[in-house]
Amino acid sequence: MRLPMFHGNGSEDPQQHWFLCEAVWRVKQVTDANMKANQMVTTFRDRALNWFMKFSGGQPKILNEIQMTLIVEFKKPKSESQCIIELKEIKQMNGESTWDFDQRFKVLMGQVSFEISDAQHKEWFIAALLPHIRVPLTQQRITSQEEALEISMKLEASPIGETGVGMAQIHNQLANLNI
Repeated sequence: MRLPMFHGNGSEDPQQHWFLCEAVWRVKQVTDANMKANQMVTTFRDRALNWFMKFSGGQPKILNEIQMTLIVEFKKPKSESQCIIELKEIKQMNGESTWDFDQRFKVLMGQVSFEISDAQHKEWFIAALLPHIRVPLTQQRITSQEEALEISMKLEASPIGETGVGMAQIHNQLANLNI
């Protein structure tokens, strides 16, 4: 049984590679960390080997260092298209505060490995807010997601924005107006 090769070409998962190496070491009853580290290095090819040569600088590295840096360097985030879909589909839930939604939105944004413009960031954030917060925001000239958050929190704190009850009262009053 041989250790698998790791090329670092983008289609491989470094955590799966590590898992398979650990499985081979268990079968072969390899327990020495230095031997594992030396064997791990022999699995690297192409981009992964170039990365390791720069990373190690010709100096021996301990197994945990190799594992952590290998995963950081080659771990793929969710596919970019999946991240974009999730960002476009995320919505503020009824009863969720704007602040809590912002935190959830930021976590998702933090998982994205590619650059998103500030304008796109702001647009996706506003589009995901509840209608009674989103509509007033779309009628204003807002320059950033931070500004949108600040205004949405103010809207949420107002009697109208806090619940649908305030909005329903205004709708009733408008419906009963005699012009």
